[in-house]
Amino acid sequence: MVRRFVVLSAAQADAAALWIAHTHAADASDTTPYFALTSAVMRSGKSRLMEVLELLVRSPLPAANLSDAVLFRVIAARTPTLLLDEADAIFGNKGREREELRGMLDAGWRRGAKAYRMGGANKTTLEEFAVFCPKAFAGIGSYLPGTLADRSIIVRLDRRTRAEPVERFRRREVGPAASDLRDRIADWLEPQLDELRAARPHLPGELDDRAWDYWEPLLAIADLAGGDWPRRARAAAVELSGGEAREDESLSIRLLADVQQVFETTGAEGLKTSVLISELAAIEESPWGDWYGRQLSSQALSKLLRPYRITSCIGALVALPWNPEARVSGEKLV
Repeated sequence: MVRRFVVLSAAQADAAALWIAHTHAADASDTTPYFALTSAVMRSGKSRLMEVLELLVRSPLPAANLSDAVLFRVIAARTPTLLLDEADAIFGNKGREREELRGMLDAGWRRGAKAYRMGGANKTTLEEFAVFCPKAFAGIGSYLPGTLADRSIIVRLDRRTRAEPVERFRRREVGPAASDLRDRIADWLEPQLDELRAARPHLPGELDDRAWDYWEPLLAIADLAGGDWPRRARAAAVELSGGEAREDESLSIRLLADVQQVFETTGAEGLKTSVLISELAAIEESPWGDWYGRQLSSQALSKLLRPYRITSCIGALVALPWNPEARVSGEKLV
């Protein structure tokens, strides 16, 4: 059903199918994998895939137009499947305005996680919200904070070519078949939740501990399905979340890697901030040349590097061998 409308690799399609099934069996899991769609450019199929997911998952909740206060209450009351399209707009410059949402997303991948807020007429009543539920995101580039990327199955989509045809998606025409498929998945899984709770599937050694946590419920469903699914599921897990696929997705880590590339390419020992930014913007597929509509600013560069105690030295960023005793004193790097 998914591959009728979106171009996906075999591993991506298998992961999507297992994640859809997981939303109907999340009550049997202690953790829920986040499903994160990303692409380098627009019109790569992310929003279309989110539309297909909306027809197939359990209790879908598109959240683009919901306030954080409403969203907390809806998740606590309904345990829906949260579908958050254009998430790159949330985790960018405007991210500071949605800190409550980010905190909820960080916590809500594990059962029992709670968020606490002061409510009531005079904001004097402590309110508690359960925030555990399946969640899918879509956005351009490496938009997820590292903590969310570490909880996510990352599916990178490319703009399809003319040699990769897909069917036209018309919701009213696809709806009946999707509804029937959704009900069949739910009917199959509902009487087997106890078996899924007791399942201890074999976990591939190529995955790290965190990937084990979020792939385990999907692998349990694959084992329950039988046939070729156990092999396919583990192959998808290794391809999407093993080895190099688990590189840190945070923008700060990406920036550090790109800064290192600039210094290695130029051979310079020090670079003016303006030159560094120009070199960063010239890196293909990097986000620094189009940082929310314009080139990365020196202020944004400083903010991204600040957590690593990297600062300018008389207007330049200097590449030195790592020294844990190094410190900044006034305008000189000691």
